[in-house]
Amino acid sequence: MADRPLGTNAAAELLGRHADTLRRWRSNGIGPAYSKRLGRAYYHRQDLVAWLEDGRRGEKRAAHARGTELEEELANEPGASQRDVSAPGTEGQQHETDTPDPSG
Repeated sequence: MADRPLGTNAAAELLGRHADTLRRWRSNGIGPAYSKRLGRAYYHRQDLVAWLEDGRRGEKRAAHARGTELEEELANEPGASQRDVSAPGTEGQQHETDTPDPSG
């Protein structure tokens, strides 16, 4: 059985967005892939899933980049050697400059 195309409302529901959001994305040239037939936009489920997965990977890459930039920025501030300059979410993890715990 072929993947039946979804209309804007069904696609929006699957993505957890409002249909107007998908319309705005289309007019701005962003968002998931779609096709138009007789003036109506249609989405394929596998395109929506792929778009969601790509976005999640992109968010992880962006968060890592922001964390690395923050780490570098804090490391260059005066007095940085006296404080932990870990990226967000890495607090308490062993770093190259951390002194090992003598008891363990």
